[in-house]
Amino acid sequence: MTESRTRAVPIPGALSGRSEKVRRAFLIRLRSDRVRLTILAAELTRGADTAHAFEKIRLFAHQVRGDAAASDAAEVHIAAHALERAAGAAAVLQADNSDVDAWAALEALRDLLGTASGGITPS
Repeated sequence: MTESRTRAVPIPGALSGRSEKVRRAFLIRLRSDRVRLTILAAELTRGADTAHAFEKIRLFAHQVRGDAAASDAAEVHIAAHALERAAGAAAVLQADNSDVDAWAALEALRDLLGTASGGITPS
């Protein structure tokens, strides 16, 4: 017995306005995401519990990656995924707070968040 499945076909005009609003909100939120990432980096430099700090960074990057995927922001998605992986590996390995791969990915995402959110103003 086969099951027939119907899929809703999006109406281009109906979704484009909503999609643009979601994307715009995402780009505006990137500013606060950049600040949050800077705060997480500062926590990491203190070096008290680096595994916990790396895990917080990994969770943050995972959230940004998901939001970027939903907003069609491929560059942010890729950079967030790189940070998620690097911070996750550093947490598991209990790396010290100067882990080169994690810092490179963190700085790349932080720079990209600043660039991507530049020039966006709330409407």
